[in-house]
Amino acid sequence: MSGLLFETAVYTPLAVAFIAYLAYQETGHFGAGWPDSALLVLAGAVTAVPLYLFTEAARRLRLATLGLFQYIAPTLQFMLGVTVFGEPLGPSFLITFALIWTALALYSFSAFRAGKEKESTP
Repeated sequence: MSGLLFETAVYTPLAVAFIAYLAYQETGHFGAGWPDSALLVLAGAVTAVPLYLFTEAARRLRLATLGLFQYIAPTLQFMLGVTVFGEPLGPSFLITFALIWTALALYSFSAFRAGKEKESTP
């Protein structure tokens, strides 16, 4: 929460100054009409709410679990690139992908086992 507060405190004055500059130059869209202004105002909340929820969820997870989750988005982007956008998938990319996920599986298994052993000791 403090990180989100710090980011907001640092970037808000810069954003307000930039919006004022654009309004002065008459090139900004803020205040130009209801739909655009509403979307610009709501963009902050749409960004801040997932960051807050991620922070709260991360506090409740073990670091091993959280670290594993950090590999999901790049993996999905990789699969999307290969399957939907037709990115070439050479043998070196496929081997690297397999090695990364093999290492993650080994690490996750060892972390899970260590967590189970820790729970069973009084």
